[in-house]
Amino acid sequence: MNIFRGKRNCPHGCKEWVMGSYMEQYHSSRWGRINAIFMSDEHSTYRIPVDSATVGRCSDLHDKNKTLVFEGDIVQYAEKYQYIVCYGIWNRNPQNCAPAYIVGWYLSGIGKMAKNIEDLHTIDGFALRFPAHTADTPAGVEKLKLEIIGNIHDNPELLKVNKETEMRDLKIRCHKLFDQVWKRPSSKIDRSEAYKRLSSLLGIPYEECHFGRFDKDMLLKSLSVLSNPNWHISENKRKERARGK
Repeated sequence: MNIFRGKRNCPHGCKEWVMGSYMEQYHSSRWGRINAIFMSDEHSTYRIPVDSATVGRCSDLHDKNKTLVFEGDIVQYAEKYQYIVCYGIWNRNPQNCAPAYIVGWYLSGIGKMAKNIEDLHTIDGFALRFPAHTADTPAGVEKLKLEIIGNIHDNPELLKVNKETEMRDLKIRCHKLFDQVWKRPSSKIDRSEAYKRLSSLLGIPYEECHFGRFDKDMLLKSLSVLSNPNWHISENKRKERARGK
């Protein structure tokens, strides 16, 4: 199917969704040049002006509830991993030194999956996160099916919630790495000393060094520092260890 959807754009403030064939810069004697979706019934064809920012194509695939999946939909996998359904040019090998750019459907992660760009797979007309052969049973395949929970235009709160979830997860990861240094029985520094060392490495005052107060950039910077297992060892002690060897 060559079907698109978009939000109606009219002087009266109508913002309902319409579906049909899409044409950019269509010349209308009534509205001038417009972006329009054409809808047909048994009697006639209608030209409906739409907001081009909301236009998305149909994937021809269905979610687990047999609802058609469109570009811009927000889908969920395993009731906790969420993605935006996208269409366009994307790199299938983002971690590879030889990128593979293709044109097609893909999933852009949000929340916990914010850094993930993945293939949109299919089986029997259903949209899946993973290819069906990764499941051993029909029940396993069923679990791979995606479920639409909203879209980026009607449900911006889903994106906001996922940003909050991402921040929470970053704080948890920071605390886990931080706490395993000063809480271990053999540790020679306490919590306060650990925060002093971290604040020095981050270049911020000790009083401001608290994960609960950090923004995303500072949390990511903290993760980078804490990922070094020797982050808590001062430069002088490192030099002493080196001389001791």
